[in-house]
Amino acid sequence: MQFSLFSSLVSRAVPVIAIGLALGAQGTPNVSVWEKPLAPSVTLRIERDRTLPRDVYAVRITPGTPGVEVAPALAGGTVYDNSKTFGRGTVTSLVAENQAELGINADFFPLGKNYNSGDPLGLMVKAGQLVSGPYSTRAFFAWGAGGAKLGYASMKGLVQSSGTSNFAIDGLNQDCPQNAVVLNYESAGIAVGKLPNAVAIIKVDSSTRQWGLKATGTVQSVATDRTRTAVESGMIVLVGQGAGADRVSSLRVGAKVDLSLSLVGFDPAGFEHAIGGGPVLVKDGSIAVADKSEGFPSSFADARHPRTAIGKSAAGDIWLVVTDGRSKISVGATLQEMAQIMLNLGCTDALNLDGGGSSVLSIYGAAVNRPSDGRERAVANGVIVSWPVEPPKTDFSVRLVNQDGVYFVRGKSGLSDLPDREILWSTRGPITVDPDGRLVWVGAEGKSEEDGIARTEVPKAYVRGVWHGKVQELEVSRQVSPRRP
Repeated sequence: MQFSLFSSLVSRAVPVIAIGLALGAQGTPNVSVWEKPLAPSVTLRIERDRTLPRDVYAVRITPGTPGVEVAPALAGGTVYDNSKTFGRGTVTSLVAENQAELGINADFFPLGKNYNSGDPLGLMVKAGQLVSGPYSTRAFFAWGAGGAKLGYASMKGLVQSSGTSNFAIDGLNQDCPQNAVVLNYESAGIAVGKLPNAVAIIKVDSSTRQWGLKATGTVQSVATDRTRTAVESGMIVLVGQGAGADRVSSLRVGAKVDLSLSLVGFDPAGFEHAIGGGPVLVKDGSIAVADKSEGFPSSFADARHPRTAIGKSAAGDIWLVVTDGRSKISVGATLQEMAQIMLNLGCTDALNLDGGGSSVLSIYGAAVNRPSDGRERAVANGVIVSWPVEPPKTDFSVRLVNQDGVYFVRGKSGLSDLPDREILWSTRGPITVDPDGRLVWVGAEGKSEEDGIARTEVPKAYVRGVWHGKVQELEVSRQVSPRRP
């Protein structure tokens, strides 16, 4: 994927453009918008409303450009692993693992004081391969050569074996619920189920997996004492609990088994990828927030939070959007407000994704927004964007300069100053940095807690410069007081 295109990307780049004055003529003088091309057909847009205040980070991708790919990805490559986060990872690590340049967080996942995991709650399909089953009442966003589309689906599955009764498959690559049967293949990493249960390991003889599964195999073993079973390549592991355990334990070692999984209610023709979330924000060019029909409480819909969303435009562009929140710097958005943000970007269809402390946009190796936890949260999966670029071999440094009493951060490569258009800036603590490097002091952030995770005030101010795969951080002294806008 990596080859020498860096020089051509730089030569095609244009300066970051602030159009706050144009917006000011329309009655919103405290709103500024900057746009920066990251690659042919990939553009970063930052909107800063200083009145609310609210910061919105949006990436527009025009499909069809050679070398530019948009795909879902699992943190760590599997649903579960043996790490402390049980299969989760930060968006920045997910981007690096996949040798991508950019990524956002995607679906919801279990997170709490007593249990968390890397299992996406809704549908995930990567390159036509079903990774996670759908959440039947919640929407998903699918895309591919046929364009992009919102959809709903359920899943059905069946186990057939001679000498036993046929029985249903209730889930895919997930912790087995009570009285259910879950099928796991290698993308699960680990098959999971609490005791008492039954676990059958099946060697796959043949299979096809285009938006589902059709497989034949041979039962290798059946056990009743395993809570976690590694799923090796070429194997399928069935886990049953309660009544499901009785069904799985009826399989006999050496027996031939036919297994099938399919989606109901969605035609996958023309689509390669899908990601779950919810609720729908925009449908057919109009705001259509489906929080009630998709089972989201009003407390989730009506309060302002950090939000992440994915959408498509009438022209076929894909938008990845993160709105910061829960701070004095950016208050976040309700679902209605997030729908309006997506509509303003030109989206005809848009889906809300996991938000709160999970909301992250990572580019070139660092979060460029301000995660509300004060750091990136480990998430289950994300949407990544790749394009061909060769990172520069020279050193990169950042420095603080005073221009007539206004402070700016600037970047250098070796002995040469870098154009502002080539650097992405992000901050921690009581400051913000506009895309042109101008610092604004905003004061301390408050303390809060969500899902048992405390977020505390960052006592110092830091500016992070991101330059084509190189990241440098600079501490800003409290004695430096950049002018307010």
